[in-house]
Amino acid sequence: MESSTSEPRVVIVGVDGSEQSVAALRWALTIGSGPGDTVRAITVTGSDDLLPGTSFAVQPYGRHPVPPREFSLTELVTRLRQEGIGERVLEARTDRGDPATVLLAAAAEADLLAVGAHRGGVVKDLLMGGVATECVRRASCPVIVVNPEAAKRFVPASAE
Repeated sequence: MESSTSEPRVVIVGVDGSEQSVAALRWALTIGSGPGDTVRAITVTGSDDLLPGTSFAVQPYGRHPVPPREFSLTELVTRLRQEGIGERVLEARTDRGDPATVLLAAAAEADLLAVGAHRGGVVKDLLMGGVATECVRRASCPVIVVNPEAAKRFVPASAE
């Protein structure tokens, strides 16, 4: 994806350790950015916010479940650099909060936002919302949603 201007761009990528999010990061590093661009990988850990404690709440016991994370963004970035994927500036950070809100705030000053597509189903998306869906609806920059099957179709020009 070549830019028509010589100004470097910023590409934000939401990475949660899933196969889909890793595919989005690989896409951003190989195809979605150009020389001089910055790819900023962001992992968002859930905050332990209180929810309404009613039996009608998605989590009726009053708290969002915050599962233990075995995913390390630092290890993923190190592995991608060792594989030689992309020659872009790659920044990594971890934030706390609602994933869609954090990614949208980061993308407010970015040129592109890339997220992985989770197939949670229609009912799950209606009840809980989807990060990718929320980003597509509310982002102020272009958004690309990558799933692993689609990511395999993209072949970097350098690999041909």
